[in-house]
Amino acid sequence: MAAQIRILLKLQIANMFGLNVLRHSKDKRKRSSAIMTFVAWIILLILLFFYMLSMAYAFIGIGMGDVLPLFLVIVSVMIVFFFAMLRTGAVIFRKSDYDTLCSLPVTQSAVVISRYISMYLEDLILTAFVMIPGLGVYAASLHPGFSFYLFSILGILLVPMLPVALASLLGTAIAAVSSRMKHKSIFGAVFTILVVIVIFALSYSIPAKGSESTAVFVSLIDRIGNTAKNVYPPAYWLNSALVNGDIWQFLLFLAVSLACTFAIVAVISKYFHVICRNLFAAHAKHDYSLSSDSFSNRSVLSTLLRREIKHYFSSGVYISNTIISPIMCVIGSIALLVAGIDRITASIALSIDIPGVIPVFLSAIFSMMLPSYASVSLEGRQWWMIKALPLRTRDVINSKLLMCYVLYAPFYIISVILLLFALKPDFLGACFLIAFPIVAIVFSSVFGLAVNLRFPVFDWDNEAVVVKQSTAALIGGMGGFLIMLLCAALILIVNSIPGWIIKLSLIAVLMTFSALIYRKLIKTDLLEIE
Repeated sequence: MAAQIRILLKLQIANMFGLNVLRHSKDKRKRSSAIMTFVAWIILLILLFFYMLSMAYAFIGIGMGDVLPLFLVIVSVMIVFFFAMLRTGAVIFRKSDYDTLCSLPVTQSAVVISRYISMYLEDLILTAFVMIPGLGVYAASLHPGFSFYLFSILGILLVPMLPVALASLLGTAIAAVSSRMKHKSIFGAVFTILVVIVIFALSYSIPAKGSESTAVFVSLIDRIGNTAKNVYPPAYWLNSALVNGDIWQFLLFLAVSLACTFAIVAVISKYFHVICRNLFAAHAKHDYSLSSDSFSNRSVLSTLLRREIKHYFSSGVYISNTIISPIMCVIGSIALLVAGIDRITASIALSIDIPGVIPVFLSAIFSMMLPSYASVSLEGRQWWMIKALPLRTRDVINSKLLMCYVLYAPFYIISVILLLFALKPDFLGACFLIAFPIVAIVFSSVFGLAVNLRFPVFDWDNEAVVVKQSTAALIGGMGGFLIMLLCAALILIVNSIPGWIIKLSLIAVLMTFSALIYRKLIKTDLLEIE
């Protein structure tokens, strides 16, 4: 079985980050998209590296070096668990090559192990960029002994194992439960979203006390450390090994990580074919009869919109990755209403106009991963149908944009109403709270769609490639979010100009760019998009 795992893993690695496209494709558009994806990943990893570097110096500066490794492990585990859970179903239970694998002389254990290792290797890269800068600052500042360096190298290799295993088990459970239901993608996405909400709720369940920012930070870290010791003991074990050189704690961490990984992979391997058969099975009714009532007259735009909505709810990965941000907006608005703006303002020592900048942060979350960034690529090999039909580009573009607005409208309305009660703004503040998220959503949707038309991916093996790893996902999905953060920074930094002028200017600039991008979109020749 080792030879089978090696061959399958080699194929998995060859397809990581578009490496096969970079090496073998002669299509300039595909190579350009692959290069942009690779460059975007490099930029994000560099930003993550320097962010963790600055956090490590902050820990050392306030005399909390002993808990720095614990913090690094917790951050790594949370990132790895979150991303692994969201893509387990699409990676381990991939549909595209299932029939081919069934015809090959390979065991289901070899398939599962190879796919699991590929997930582990991707998460190992994230773990390294989180832990290496922090551990480097720790070593340079506190000069630990030889055991620290040995346990650091082994620890980086072991940290992603347990969260990937637990996320795989949870993702498998979600896939197994949803596979017995008719609408598999919807139920799978709902289960995934519920788990994410629970994780966010637990992460925000630790209250902070004190009025000074340093005291709040120290208190929060202490509570996180105590919580980690009770909720996720392996992080505490590794921290003890790194800080105190406790070999027994490290061996315990090693044993638990390996044992849980082997056990969970064995369970997934045992039920792999059963889950795949149920996931890929089609449910059909045979009581359909054609009558005059089956026909209805609709406009081209409404027909395309209905098609977009059905297409959206047919992909669990697509749903779970795009609906989390508006759900976070609603949850955050509820938390702000319950906690009260006065309490939040009092806990921040800096003189910041919190009520004035909250609408921008709300818009930033709304602008993260709007469905338009992948709506073209998810057409897949059926894109030729859109090009073959006598459709206007304007109708195709409008249907994809309207789907975003129809989907986000309920979340926007609920969030804004809650924030109006929570912030109690004046007339201008209320107008900005109502208007800016709309402008941000419109801008981010047309921006994401423009990026997707520029970097489409139609020959994907599984939807996770388009939704999570494509150029459009990195630039189009996160571009609006980053631009909204820049708007928030501008409001906070610029004090020489009245706030209402800055806010009005931002709305005008975003509306202008939205109109320009939209005008270019509707003039796109869809026949040239390949």
